[in-house]
Order: sequence, then structure tokens, then C-alpha cells
Amino acid sequence: MNFNNLVISIFITLLLSINVFAKDTIDSLNTKAEEENSPYRWITLSEKELAGDVIPGSTMKVHKEEAIIARVKSREKSFQRSNNVTLKEIRALEPGGHWDQIFIEAWVFDNEGVEVVYTFWLNNPTDYLFKGPWTNP
Repeated sequence: MNFNNLVISIFITLLLSINVFAKDTIDSLNTKAEEENSPYRWITLSEKELAGDVIPGSTMKVHKEEAIIARVKSREKSFQRSNNVTLKEIRALEPGGHWDQIFIEAWVFDNEGVEVVYTFWLNNPTDYLFKGPWTNP
């Protein structure tokens, strides 16, 4: 084997090793995100995106939306952020909880240019567990 072929072989081996390491790291980060109930999933080592599909509206009773937004504004204020939030979208996430029976919605807000996400674990249309916030810096 000449020197050029040796260098090319070593280079290809290194690239493949880096790719395998990156995939393992991304899988590990996504496993941790799932365990923490984060609505974000890693795509690359430096980029993540929201999981789930955008849905036209919440499965919760409509009268809850104002109360939920008020609760989000209060929570944002407690984190020393503006409470000037605007609901951008609602996403359906993979079911969670015991035996994966609980429907989960991710409510995505814009807080003066910062994406802020809260999740709602729906036991039924009138009862929910509120989690978050998560941000994507």
C-alpha cells in the first residue's frame, strides 16, 4: 500500500469513527431529553428541533386557554422574563406517563423573540399536569 492510500484509509476511518460517535451522542442526548420530558429532540450535536406535529387546537376545553396563558405569563415572570407571551402553535407529542397512556401537548410561545415551550399532560380534557418551561437558545 502506498503512502497516499494509507493516508486516505486513515482519513476515512476517522470520519466514520466521528460519525458513529456523533450518532451515539445524539441518541444519548435524545434519550435524556425524553427522560426529562423535554419537547425538543437533537438533530445534530449543535441543533435541536421541537418534536411532534402541529395541531389546529388544543384537546383541552376551550375555556382553559385563557387560564393557561395567564399561568404561563406568571411562570415567565417568575423566571425574570417578560410576561409578554404570544401563543405560536400547539403540538401533539408522543403519549407519555405510565404505559404511555397520557396525551401530551406542547404549547409554543413567543416571548419577545425567545421560543418558550410548556407541556400539558392531559389526564382528560379538563385535567392536566403543567410542565416547563423549555427554551431553545
